[in-house]
Amino acid sequence: FWEADNPVNGGGARDNTGYPCAALLPGGAGNANWTASMDKIVEAVKEFKIGETHIPIILRLFHECTESWYWWGDQKCDATNYKRAWNYTKWYLTDNAGLENMLFVYAPAKVSETSWQAYTNWYPGDDQVDIIGFDRYAMSGTYKDYVKADCEVACAFADSIGKPCALAETGIADGIQNIANPDWFMTDVLDNLMNRTTTATDMCSNLAYMLTWSNEQPGRYWVPLPHQVTAPGFKNFTEDTRTFFAGDVRFSDLTKEYGYGFKNPGKSNDLHNILTTDGPRPITPTEPQHGIMSSVSSDVVKDWGPFDWSDDRLAQLPAEEQEKVQAMLMRRN
Repeated sequence: FWEADNPVNGGGARDNTGYPCAALLPGGAGNANWTASMDKIVEAVKEFKIGETHIPIILRLFHECTESWYWWGDQKCDATNYKRAWNYTKWYLTDNAGLENMLFVYAPAKVSETSWQAYTNWYPGDDQVDIIGFDRYAMSGTYKDYVKADCEVACAFADSIGKPCALAETGIADGIQNIANPDWFMTDVLDNLMNRTTTATDMCSNLAYMLTWSNEQPGRYWVPLPHQVTAPGFKNFTEDTRTFFAGDVRFSDLTKEYGYGFKNPGKSNDLHNILTTDGPRPITPTEPQHGIMSSVSSDVVKDWGPFDWSDDRLAQLPAEEQEKVQAMLMRRN
């Protein structure tokens, strides 16, 4: 993802000085800085190769736009300029700069509560988006229900337009270090999303991938190390045939099938105990004992509770959508 600085004044992603989502466009005060940033991306991406074959790159551009914590989001930007900014940025990186190995994932936030905003009003367009995603964090007591509800909405929309669906970024809001359930990755994530039922739409079983946040510190992390409480469930998660990791022989087989021919050094049996005597090898697992020693990200200030439907936000909706939201709020209360 690209948590872009404000192109007008060089401030951070939460600085909306100068209305940057419009100012980055040609003729705007931030256009020169924006094109300079994009040129750096182009230069770097062109170097991502195996041999002479460029590696596919997924860019999650202007993510979580249905919330207001970034300069490209709700109440900091508007739907019209958001789509203009998206379309211009995509054009510059692909048609203008010649990148042919970049896929664009659109990932709004809290989509089960903001479905019209997410997939109608702010949506850049089928020709501008390759993957339909959604970002979802929550506190431990609400995560399971929130992520399932969001997933059903996002993957139903993806199915309706024939595009892949992805859980683009997810986890417990402040990390999983306080989760007491050792099987959390199975009960609240994999079984919750991938088990087929007779009552749900089962759209979540179409998920192409999911992504967690980084392990920032030993006391704030999203993927457990072997000695931590949620490690048993994560081990089961990795060994389940419903999951697919880069260290899996099947992944290496796919890279070979599509012409990469990349061999990973390591054991001859992969995470799912599939043996191979020829061809790609999985990466040997390691046994780290500490997470990355770094500063805690500012994402801790995000509010991943219920969407705040203020009067101003409601007023932006069409009458039919206002009725839907008001009915939802009544059920919530």
